[in-house]
Amino acid sequence: MLPEDVLKGYWTAMHQWEAECEGLDRECRSGTLDFRESMRIGLELHRPIFEKYCSVSKAARRESLEFASPLEYDPSAQTITSVNLWRAGIANVRTYHATHDRALVY
Repeated sequence: MLPEDVLKGYWTAMHQWEAECEGLDRECRSGTLDFRESMRIGLELHRPIFEKYCSVSKAARRESLEFASPLEYDPSAQTITSVNLWRAGIANVRTYHATHDRALVY
């Protein structure tokens, strides 16, 4: 699988997760869901994404859950600008996020 395909899979999974978190946030604000319960659900939904796409050797913290509005991981708003393969399984992927008008490196 190409690094671009892996990153697009990550974006897609995270985009769906962010959308689900938005729904949980709406439920909290309406009083139909407790905040702690929404965090538990959010962590539970995030765990498989973290396990599939994130390296435990990195500074990634799965207990820190935040989502942006507009959604940060919207695949349709992101463009891959370059891919540099360092070695097997390791790549540097540069992107541009149109909605947030910023360049990112994965």
